[in-house]
This record gives sequence, structure tokens and C-alpha cells, in this order.
Amino acid sequence: MYPILLIFLVFVFFLKVIFSDEIFFLRDFGAYFYPIRHLNLSFIKSFIFPFWNPYIDFGVPFLADLQAQILYPPSIFFVFGFNIGFKMFIIFHFVLSGLGIYVLTRHLGFEKYSSFAASIIYTFSGYLVSSIDILIVFSSYSWLPLIFYFWLKSIDSLKYSLFAGLFLCFQFLGGEPTVFYGTIICLFFHTIYIALFEKIYRIKRFIVVILIGISLSLFQALLFLEFCLSSTRTYFTISEITLYSFAPWEILRLFIPSIFGSPVDETYEICKFFSVQMWLESPYIGIIPLLLLLVSFKERKLLFFIFLLFFSFIISLGKYTPIYDIISSLPFFGLLRYPVKFLFLFTFVCSILIGYSFSVIVEKRFYFKLFFIFTLFFLFGTVFILLFKDAILSFFDVYRGSLFWIDTILKDLFFISLILVFFLFFYYLFKKNLIEKNVFIFGSIFLIVFDLFYFQERLIPTTSAKIYEAKPRIAESIGKQDEIFRVYITPRTRLEFMEPIARTHEECFLKRLIYLMPNLGLMDKVFYASGYRSIVIKDYAQFMWVIEVNPFLPVSHLISLINSKYIISSRPFDEKMLMLKLIFHNGANGPFLYENTSCLPRAFFVSKYKVIKDRIERLEYMLDKLDIENEIVLEEEPKKIQKSEVKSQESRVKITDYQPNKVVIEVDAKSSGFLFLSDTYYPGWKAYIRNQEVKIYKANHCFRAIFMQEGKHIVEFRYIPKIFYIGTVASIFSLLMTICIICLGQKND
Repeated sequence: MYPILLIFLVFVFFLKVIFSDEIFFLRDFGAYFYPIRHLNLSFIKSFIFPFWNPYIDFGVPFLADLQAQILYPPSIFFVFGFNIGFKMFIIFHFVLSGLGIYVLTRHLGFEKYSSFAASIIYTFSGYLVSSIDILIVFSSYSWLPLIFYFWLKSIDSLKYSLFAGLFLCFQFLGGEPTVFYGTIICLFFHTIYIALFEKIYRIKRFIVVILIGISLSLFQALLFLEFCLSSTRTYFTISEITLYSFAPWEILRLFIPSIFGSPVDETYEICKFFSVQMWLESPYIGIIPLLLLLVSFKERKLLFFIFLLFFSFIISLGKYTPIYDIISSLPFFGLLRYPVKFLFLFTFVCSILIGYSFSVIVEKRFYFKLFFIFTLFFLFGTVFILLFKDAILSFFDVYRGSLFWIDTILKDLFFISLILVFFLFFYYLFKKNLIEKNVFIFGSIFLIVFDLFYFQERLIPTTSAKIYEAKPRIAESIGKQDEIFRVYITPRTRLEFMEPIARTHEECFLKRLIYLMPNLGLMDKVFYASGYRSIVIKDYAQFMWVIEVNPFLPVSHLISLINSKYIISSRPFDEKMLMLKLIFHNGANGPFLYENTSCLPRAFFVSKYKVIKDRIERLEYMLDKLDIENEIVLEEEPKKIQKSEVKSQESRVKITDYQPNKVVIEVDAKSSGFLFLSDTYYPGWKAYIRNQEVKIYKANHCFRAIFMQEGKHIVEFRYIPKIFYIGTVASIFSLLMTICIICLGQKND
């Protein structure tokens, strides 16, 4: 009955979304996951395997980017239709989370009602609901309870190691390495715990589970690792790693979610004033569960979970604790950002501890004074803010949304006080044997659900799915053209859209759409010179840094080099910039769309080259002296090549086929020289002339070039990531070996 009731509650929570065209759009959901998923689906419909994404950053690995969730098994839901598939995808993970924690806590010996309470707290926690718009965290986090359940089962039976490892693989494919890393830490600590305190030496099972999880993931893990090592993540400073640390004073948000404002509503400016992180919208787990959490601290049998609770909380503090500096030296830890993400372990442990505490109070081990004191505290807080509302407002009157913020706190305090009063009333009646045990359980769970639904529903604003179908005027002005070109959005324009620029998030999203901000144009197959993503290729980042830290005119030739035919700006350019032609503008407030009349084609022929090995010297030369139409800069001296003096314009270059994983170019070269393609130089790309592989040179710091002799040629670039095929074979072999070992090992269990 309880699992069915849990599924019913999930459907009730998403009722508005299920039976309407409403869909999510907040933050990364609309800016990244929706357009990326749409692009992936368009590839599949065209029978193109999504190895490479040519539409952002001059081209980036697509399959290697875990955030795209291309090979994540639950992505199968998208075959039912895009928007419907998205809804099914999200509901599936909520159900998976709830049932997972229910099965786990039942295995730990909890009563059914306690397991049900734990599953409600986990499923509708602020962390899980907040991460809907960060789809990879949401997806990976949902597998944690099942992983831990099968891990516990595998301690005594080897066959369950396969399931623990398999779900660990699913968690990795879900796309959030922080959750994957944190899960391994969790299993490691539990291995040490059972070895030290329960005298069961099963550390070999930990190694088996981790090896299974990693080996089954190799088909994508190797690609992802290659991508990371080629990116700026290897150069992160400690300040970048610890961005979005959970401030110690944010612990008050566990009691009053609105106390420091919210990144979701009009109190965004208040949030900034208190210097709280804005990655996690809310850590709230409910006021009654929070009180039950305090009860659990007295139980010695919960020692491991209590330790894990404090450990995960300390890690989430990030820059606010010196411990993080030590932890960040662990292997691969430096590739992770946003310490607040580690609160996923905190929430996971909370749900287990609270589930146990619920059974404690049901068995009449009363903590009436504790609950009574908390109730008085919230009642006093409500009266205090009500009396001093004007004084508080006068202090914050310079911040947008301060009135709304105070009103929200008042409403929340009143609501929490009401929940506590009702719970205290139920608790008192139960203590005096005036109501039955089942009545108290039902009443308490109802209050917990009501509390969580009230606060968490506001974390996921929705809008009509038609918002994604809107085609901005800029996109219409660009139109469908035969030629291939990129759109460059000025850095100032992109910066202006980093924070909310309108009263509501829906207005912000529409404003971004009007400006065709990355990656919203992906649904129309717009090629961007930049993109919205979390992993940036190092060479690309260095090249774009030169463009974006300098005034427009000194770098205009580089903007032309990258095939940027159109430029979008929130402000008008100087009329003296003759290379720019105003195509469209929407009044004085923008956007302004310019055509770059000096834009170079995506591929062209050059007869001259210069070798500059030093990165800084190379970029300086490109900024000041590079003749972009006739010369390229290489990192290494080509072998057996004679420099030609024939002008590049005399040779003809035509792209005849441009696909994500393949580019075919016809070249009529009037002399020997280089075919330059302003697409990203990256491992896995191969070039062929008459089916003979030729060397691809890294040209102009981050692009591709090949040398060819005089004459007519057909050049084919293909993206063939051998590391993917190696990883796939390794994963299949690992799966077969694992099954064989487990079958043989069962006799020794």
C-alpha cells in the first residue's frame, strides 16, 4: 500500500504539469537541458549518432559531455514525444527516488510507516525538487538509495554486487560526477565502518562494486575523461572550485526557507545581500522532519549515518572550512565545482535518520518539551517580525523585493507555526492515549506532506511549452541560408543576461529568447561562436579570451576569422565600423543585429604559414599581425612542405556536406598550401584525401588545417573517437567477466 501511495503523491505533486501543456523552464532547464535534448533528438531522427555538436564553441564533443545524457537509459522516455517524454523522465526519477529509499529503509529494519515517511522526505526534499532545473544532479541523485541498498545486500552475497555496480554505472551516466564521487565516498566510509565496528572484513566487496560500476561506464567514461583533461577544468583555482559554498548561516534555511530570500522569486537581490549561494534553491526537508532529526542523534546504532551527516555538511561548506583545501587534493576532486552539491548526501542521510526517529516517537519515547519549545520559538518569531516589520523594511528598502521578502517570511513563519501546533496537538493526544497509533501516524504524515508540498511547489515554476516554440525576430532576420556561418554575441550582452533582468523568471527567459542567447538557438540549428556549457575546451577558451578582453575593433579580424557573419548586441555599435551592417533592431533597448561584411567562410585555402610554438607569442601575433585571409599560424613545423607565394584567393573552396560527425570539402588549389577549417581541433578527428589519411594540424591556436598539393581534391573530415570503441569493448568484456566471476563466486559465499 505505501509504495502505491507514494506514487500517487508524486502524481499529485506534478498534477498541473501532467494534465496540461505546462513544462519547466527555470535556469539551466530552459537555457541548457531543453535545447540540448532537442538537438540530440533531432540527430537521432536524422540517423546521426551524436558524437559531435558543431553548433557551439566552434564544435565540441557531444557524447563525451555527460550533461547531454545521450546514453543514459531513462532517456528512452523521449521516444514518446519530446515534452511528454520530459515529464515522464522527471516523474520516473521521483518515483525511483521514493521507492529506492523505501526499499532501503525496509532492509534496514524500519517499520513500513517509518519507511514511507523517509521516502516522502527524500522524494519531496528541497534538494531533489530544486535540482529539477539541474537535470543531471536530479538524475544521478535518484539512484543513490538503490545503490546503497544493493551495496548492503552485496556485503553478504556477491551476486548483488552486479546490481550495485550497474546502478552506479547508471548514476554516472546520469551526468553529475559530484554525486557519483560522493556516492563512492559514502560506500567507502561504510566499508570502513563495518570493518571496524561490526568485525566484518568485506573491503574486497567495495572494490568489486566500484570496479563493476566504473568498468561498465568505460564506453562513456573514457570520452568524458579525455574531454575534461582537454578543458579549462584542469586549471581551476581553489576559488573557482569552491564557488557556491553553503554558508554556515544558511543552516537557518532548514528552519525557514525564505529567511535569506530566494533565487526563484522576487527576493533575488536579498539573496545576494546575505551572500548565500544560489545554486541550491532550498535545502528544506520540512519542519517536523527537522525536529525528528534531532531525536536521532541519541541513537548509537545510527552512528555511521550521523557521521556521514556531519561529514557531508562540512564538505558542503566549501570555502568556509579549511578541511575543503585538504579534500580538494584527492584524485579528480579538483575537477568538481560547487561544494553545496554535496548536500545530496546530507539529505539522503536525513531521510534515513528521520525515518528511524519517526518510529521512535510512535513507540511513545516522547520528546514533548523539545517540540513545544520549537513551537514557541516560531510563534515568537512570527510576532516579532510582525511588530518590527517597518523597521526591517527601512533597512532593506534599497533592495528590490524587500517588501515581498518580509511578507513571505511572515507567511512562512505563520504556516510553520501552524504545522507545529497541529503536530503538537496530535502528539499530546497520542501521548495521553486519546487517539490511536494509526491516527497519529496518518496525521503526522499528512502534516509532513502538506508542509513539503507548500514550500517545494514554489521551487519549480512552469510555463506553457509553447514558449520554446517561439521564434524570435532575430532568428527570422537571419533566416535559412545556403551558406554556413556563426552568430557572435558580444560579451557585454551575455554578461547582462547572467542575472535576472526582469520581474519574473518567465520574463527573463523570454528576454533571453529575444536575444537568441546561447543555447536557445540550437532548436533552429544556429551555429554559435560561444555557448552555454560547464566544460570548455582549453584552447578555445584562450582564443576567445583574446577576443573578449579587447575592444571590438582590434579583434574584428579574429571575429571574421571564426566565421561570425552575424553579431548580436544589446547596445548599438559606432557607425564608423564600416564592416558592420545593421540588419535589425528593436528600438533603443535592443537587441541589435549586425551583419559582418568582412566575415570569412567556414573553410578557405591559404598558401602561407608561420610556426609559433609559444602560446602567448602565438596569440599576440594573431591579435596584431595575422593576415587572416592568406596565412595561418601553426604550433609545429610541417615536414617536407615548401612555402608558396600564390595568393590564397585564387584557390576555390566549397563545403559540399556539413554534418555533425563529417565535413566534406571540394578544393581547387592553385598551389600547394593549407585548407583551413574554423572548427575545433580535437582528438578523434581524422582527415582523408582520396581515402588516404592526412595529418590535421592545429592552426590559429584551436582550429584545423591540412596540407595539400596543387590540384583538385575532395577532403573529408570525420570524427572517429577510437576511445569510444575501446571503452565499449572494455565495458562489454567487463560485464561478461563480472557475470562469470559472480556465478563462480556464489559457491564460496
